[in-house]
Amino acid sequence: EKNIGITGILNLNGGFDERYGGDAIFNYRTSKLSINLGGDYSNRTYPGSSLEERQTFLNDTTFFTNSSGSYNRDRNRWGIKAGIDYNLTKSDLFSFAFRYGSRDSRNFSNVEFNEFADPGPLSNFYLSKNDRGRGGDFYAGNFNYNHYFNNEGHELKAEFYFSEINFSETNINELVYGINKIT
Repeated sequence: EKNIGITGILNLNGGFDERYGGDAIFNYRTSKLSINLGGDYSNRTYPGSSLEERQTFLNDTTFFTNSSGSYNRDRNRWGIKAGIDYNLTKSDLFSFAFRYGSRDSRNFSNVEFNEFADPGPLSNFYLSKNDRGRGGDFYAGNFNYNHYFNNEGHELKAEFYFSEINFSETNINELVYGINKIT
């Protein structure tokens, strides 16, 4: 009976490179009923760069592959959730919870490659552009029943859980040689 009333928690976070988010959950409780409602949001950006120098030796020839470029990864998600607990008796508890949300991520990169051989006529210069996206919606829910017996530690539990995820993915990679484009 001590927890009767309204309670809540709110969290906020932030950082460099467009990283921010938060979550909140609120609960209303009576002696037999507890209802909660919450939500969350998160945005994360991860910029960076790469530099690679590789040498491969074959007989008297050395093959070089040098690359440098930049990338950016973005992740964004949000969700809402709700739940109800109902004490039919002191020994019987029914619970239902549901969550719905969305997740999206994007990866962009531009990397320049320079391939050549020493000695040899091999000389290639090209740009690799990559744009990858993945995301979609999801939901999940569960129904629980608990019966608590008089003997401490003895209980009967039943649970029904369902979920679905609907995600899709796209990936576009272009190699560009001078003014000629290869897709």
